Amino acid sequence: MTMPRWSVLIGLLALVTAQAAPPADCSKSMLVHSSFVIYSSKAKFPDPSEVVTLDFFHEFNPAGAVTLCGFSFKPDRKAEVLTITAPRLANFSALFREGRQDTKRLVLENTYTDMSMGGPGSKSNAVLDLNTYTLTYRPPSYSSVPFTVGVKIDGGAIQPLYYDGKASTIKVPRNARTVDIYAKVDPEIITQWDRVSIDLGKAVIRFYREASFPTR
Repeated sequence: MTMPRWSVLIGLLALVTAQAAPPADCSKSMLVHSSFVIYSSKAKFPDPSEVVTLDFFHEFNPAGAVTLCGFSFKPDRKAEVLTITAPRLANFSALFREGRQDTKRLVLENTYTDMSMGGPGSKSNAVLDLNTYTLTYRPPSYSSVPFTVGVKIDGGAIQPLYYDGKASTIKVPRNARTVDIYAKVDPEIITQWDRVSIDLGKAVIRFYREASFPTR
């Protein structure tokens, strides 16, 4: 998910705590990531609308639990897990969207950064299509960082979603309850998340900043 107009502002925005978080203008898009959310506040005369950043894992000023436009954000800083709850599963496509369009796909971005090399990381997306219930992977056009992505459905066997430079398409049964996506990298590689857990029935997504790749 990309929002170029906002990406320039991220480093310039002041961080606020959940207690100080102003109400969101739900007519505008929110930018949601595995550790933060960026949204536009409601304008209240005489003050204009502002762009607000809530960083749930900020080292000095982390945001607490908050509800915005019907979405609940609950961080567990000790476990380094962010839990997001929606009214319905389909609502998540408005948060994890493709650019400005809501295509009923959940586009879950991850970044792989080699700390020994420096520079920006390689971005790629795991995509769950809620129209067809298929899970695909969009690797970066170029990446020198080796990584593997696997999927478990309802706690079953781990399946390759991205392995040895090749992406796969996985059909998710309509009666499936959970989808867990795992990223496997070398120790010197930093990721935004190691695991994403999607509870399809309860409309809950959990981002795990650290998790072990399943052995089976």
